[in-house]
Amino acid sequence: MLYLDYAASAPIRPGALEVLTTSIKEDFANPSSVHKLGKGLHKRIEDCRVTFLEFLGAGKNDRLIFTASATEANNTLIEGIHLKTGDAVVVSFADHPSVTAPMERLRKRDIQVIELPLKKDGTPEEEAFLKLLNPSVKLVILTHVNNQSGVILDIGRWGREIKKINPGVHIHVDAAQGFGKIPFSLKDGIIDSLCISSHKIGGPKGAAGLYLHAGVKMLPLLYGGGQEDGLRSSTQAAPLIFSFCEAAREAMETMESSLEHVFKINQRARQCLKEKLEVVDFPFTQHTSPYILTFLLPGISSDIILRHLEQRDIFISSTSACSSRVKGANPVFTALHLPPKMHKFVLRVSFSHETTEADVLTFCDTLAIVYDELRMYIKYKAR
Repeated sequence: MLYLDYAASAPIRPGALEVLTTSIKEDFANPSSVHKLGKGLHKRIEDCRVTFLEFLGAGKNDRLIFTASATEANNTLIEGIHLKTGDAVVVSFADHPSVTAPMERLRKRDIQVIELPLKKDGTPEEEAFLKLLNPSVKLVILTHVNNQSGVILDIGRWGREIKKINPGVHIHVDAAQGFGKIPFSLKDGIIDSLCISSHKIGGPKGAAGLYLHAGVKMLPLLYGGGQEDGLRSSTQAAPLIFSFCEAAREAMETMESSLEHVFKINQRARQCLKEKLEVVDFPFTQHTSPYILTFLLPGISSDIILRHLEQRDIFISSTSACSSRVKGANPVFTALHLPPKMHKFVLRVSFSHETTEADVLTFCDTLAIVYDELRMYIKYKAR
């Protein structure tokens, strides 16, 4: 099997798996219980919380709320900061559905949703964007690494530019694709909130986090026992949190070497694809994460190519997993300025520190064979 869909989800790291299996067996107590077992788990969860805040470069009064997913974290923030009628939100519709889908609910509350303008390379149109930041804008949502284009935003720089114009705006960052892979720090206190995800970095599914800068006030989505500082009532999933923490520790320790390795893999993939398939086009080439490579292969629908690669045990994607059931014109591709006629030809491969050059060469060779076979079949049927 050849797996090149790490942006959708990564296999669990061995260390994280060991922590998870041990904890599931041994850490069965409720972390909110007042007995010794419960207090012990609570202390270890708090230790993990401190570890994550250190990884993020957070301040001493900042908070991290453990959630079940980055989707939950994004929704909790968007609903929780209590936007009012007449307020405005700026968001890119090239971002993840967990950010864009809640916008419809905001519109129903007469909250204005303003689209963050992008250039053709997937980066924000800076001058036009900054002009949008009038006093009615109360929330700006940025994505550190776009899951489709791979475009990286310097969230610190963008945050400073935004706050210069509108100091009172809340800046939220979706860092699910960047945390543990692309360096960033929250030490300057510009970013108000940020989400991170476990399964994107080789931790278990069902664990994520919502960072909140000191002083940020918000209402919870879930009410009950008051866990997670009252912002996420639910019995804490200690084994998932511990395993997430272990995966994050390994990712942070190896980030530099992994980034260097994946950069070479990405460059080799681009070179090999161009050699094997002259019609291939790379629409996003500037300021992109080496972990993500999106390309266009005109002539054969991406759905057909995916199925034929799957038959050969090669797994890639055409869009984010959470957008994979979109039919017709894809709103993410539209926001990224891809022509509608090209939407059905988009393919995405995504890499990890475990991806090898041999993997890339096998993928390119197989894709070229599949493409040629399908093209010849279509010509034959057209006779």
